[in-house]
Amino acid sequence: MEENMKDTYDAWLIDPFEETVTMIKIPSDVKKWKEILQIDSPIDMVSWGTAHTIIIDDEGLLRDENRYFKVEEYPQALAGRGLIVDVDQDSGDITDTTYNGKLAFLPEGYKVEPIVTVTNFEDYDELKQKLSFEQQLEKEFSPKELH
Repeated sequence: MEENMKDTYDAWLIDPFEETVTMIKIPSDVKKWKEILQIDSPIDMVSWGTAHTIIIDDEGLLRDENRYFKVEEYPQALAGRGLIVDVDQDSGDITDTTYNGKLAFLPEGYKVEPIVTVTNFEDYDELKQKLSFEQQLEKEFSPKELH
C-alpha cells in the first residue's frame, strides 16, 4: 500500500429512496462500494468541476423501479444511490470529499429515459471523418483491428 493511501475515505451517501444524505467512511474497494449502493451491476463514476465525483449504478437509468436525485452542478438527474467522493487530479486516487453543494431528490415516478444513438458508417474513412480523431484513431484503432 502506498504511503499516502488511507484505509477509508469520507464520502456522502445519497439515498433517494429514503431521501437522506449521510457522511460515511468508504474503503478503496469497488466491491464494498457496490454493497453500499446495493447493486450488482457495474459502477459509473460521474465527475464535475475539478475534484468531485459521484459513484453510481451504471445501469441505473435502465431500472424500472428507481429513484432519482440531482446535484446542483451536474446537468442530468442521476438514478439510484450515489457516493460523492473527491478524486486527486494528479494521482487519480479517491480522497475525502470536500463537496458542500446542493442536491435535490426528485419525486417518486420521475423517470429519465436512456437514449442510445447508433450511427452507421459506410467505411473506416467515413468513421474517421465523423469522429474527427483521425490521428488518435490511426494510433489506437488501425483498420485491421476493426475487422
